[in-house]
Amino acid sequence: MPKPIRIAIDPGGSTGVSVRLDDGDFMTATFSDYGEGHGFEFYKFLRGNVKDKDQIVICERFYGGGRIGQPGESTLQLIGAIKMFCFLAQVDLIMRTPQSRLSFITPSRKELQKKRLPFTEHEMDSHAHLLSYEYELAHKK
Repeated sequence: MPKPIRIAIDPGGSTGVSVRLDDGDFMTATFSDYGEGHGFEFYKFLRGNVKDKDQIVICERFYGGGRIGQPGESTLQLIGAIKMFCFLAQVDLIMRTPQSRLSFITPSRKELQKKRLPFTEHEMDSHAHLLSYEYELAHKK
C-alpha cells in the first residue's frame, strides 16, 4: 500500500488536502468541519497519515488585514494546530504564501481532471501548493 510522503494543506472553513504518495500518485480530499469541533475529522486524518519523520507537510499561510472574523479565527486556530501537530510528530512543516500556488493552478486542475473524479477548489489549491513545492525542490541549485 502506498505511503504518503508529502501533504499539502489549504486551510480554512473547508480545508483542502493533496497527498503525494511514495508511488508517485496523489490523492485529494476536502474537510468541511464547522463549529466547536472545527478540524476534528482533519486532525484524525493527520494523526493517521503523518507518522514518518521523512514526510513533509506544506501549509498555506494565513494573511488577513485588520480585524479577523470567525472564519479567519477558525483558520488561524487550524494553522496553529497543524504547527503543533508537526512539531510533536517531528515532521518538517513548510509554510507557503497564497501567491506561491498561483502559477500552478492550471496544472493542478489538469491533473485533477485526469482522475475523472469530482474535486473542490480547495483540493485544487492544495494540489497547486504541492506542485509548486515539488517544482522548487526539483529546480533547487
